[in-house]
Amino acid sequence: MALSKDGQYIKVEGVAGDKNFLRCMVSFTENEQRVTEKEYFYNPSMSADNFIKQSYDHLKTLDEFAGATDV
Repeated sequence: MALSKDGQYIKVEGVAGDKNFLRCMVSFTENEQRVTEKEYFYNPSMSADNFIKQSYDHLKTLDEFAGATDV
């Protein structure tokens, strides 16, 4: 699972945290070259999908990822 936007491949590389607070580490790749990495934080749901899926779902709610598509 990953996202694509404006020619960049966006991948959640890992998650860390607990049931109250989660940090997801995200890499941005363009033309097969890693451009940057960022961290995003959110409150996960214990009754929803796994934390990786929740991370992608959370990213898609942010303005920065408006128009991103699943790849």
